[in-house]
Amino acid sequence: TIIVLPVLLSQVISKKRKIFTAAVFSAGFSISFTLLGVVTGLAGRAVVPNYEPYFLLFGAAVTFIMSLKFFNLFSFNLPSLDVSYRGGNTLLLGLLFGFVGLSCISPLLAPVIILAASTASVKSSVVIFLVYSIGYSTPLVAASTIFEEDRILSFMSERRSKINFVSGLLLLFASLYIVLLYFGVAPVF
Repeated sequence: TIIVLPVLLSQVISKKRKIFTAAVFSAGFSISFTLLGVVTGLAGRAVVPNYEPYFLLFGAAVTFIMSLKFFNLFSFNLPSLDVSYRGGNTLLLGLLFGFVGLSCISPLLAPVIILAASTASVKSSVVIFLVYSIGYSTPLVAASTIFEEDRILSFMSERRSKINFVSGLLLLFASLYIVLLYFGVAPVF
């Protein structure tokens, strides 16, 4: 979120229609997640029916490892892209940043990908990614249109360790849920 916020803020600052601009940026961001949902659903449909137990164990392991990153038990760098964009199209910027920013949010996105692929359904995968996108972009839109840039960034910086701790806990619960799916004792949504 801290990575996306400055880009979004640069689009809405000094614009009269801040909410509209932020919503258009988020729509572009959501389109990239929807496309990722389609790809994930197709991959899940191809892999999961034949290898579901292995897929679930792999997913639980990846999610657990990502949770450890949030607890600062170890650190690793994920590959990222550095793209500069000088265009004026906010929707295109949101779409572009949705794909470029994936590596920044991949510790939280990994369980979403695993959950979406485990459904082995394109439709379910797209719905999961749309819900994730709405949950991700709604606070960004609200924050970027209500508060000033310095205030938001300092708020996020001051609470970064708490945000990381809660994110790590959520990922631990997600890895436990995936293990319970493996043993067939958790409900499938």
